[in-house]
Amino acid sequence: MDWKNNYYQLTGSKRALKLTQLTGGVVILPRFNNQFLLLEHLRVDGQVHYEVPRGFTELNEKFTLAAHRELNEELNLRPTKLTFLGEVMPDSGLIESHIRCYLADLGSLNGLVVQRSEQITGYKLFSLSELLMLVRNNQIVDGFTLSTVLKYLAIKDED
Repeated sequence: MDWKNNYYQLTGSKRALKLTQLTGGVVILPRFNNQFLLLEHLRVDGQVHYEVPRGFTELNEKFTLAAHRELNEELNLRPTKLTFLGEVMPDSGLIESHIRCYLADLGSLNGLVVQRSEQITGYKLFSLSELLMLVRNNQIVDGFTLSTVLKYLAIKDED
């Protein structure tokens, strides 16, 4: 079995599958005035989920440039500071991928426009304690958002 598009390649047999992400990915946790910005994103289950901005890198694009580009595409914003939080894999037993998480400090929300073509319906700002309450109450279920929040918590005292 062999299948490929611009972002993934699927190889395998009846016994084993391997999904290779052909480009990298970025996940961005936007922060403004000690609050965290989450997107309200309409997903395949028909529900609106709280998530952080994310996306694929383009061919030969550096991860930091992709993080800037994705933040600009999804929110029309540019960070004043971008901090690398670490790397995550969606499923290390099946998917070979390189996805980097970033904290994006925002100096302003002026000009913020959500990318409606990506099913983003709005956004909200949350304090860290409110963000953690959303996690506890299963109001954040997206794996990339959860792992990026955890990466942030692991380094926040160094911030």
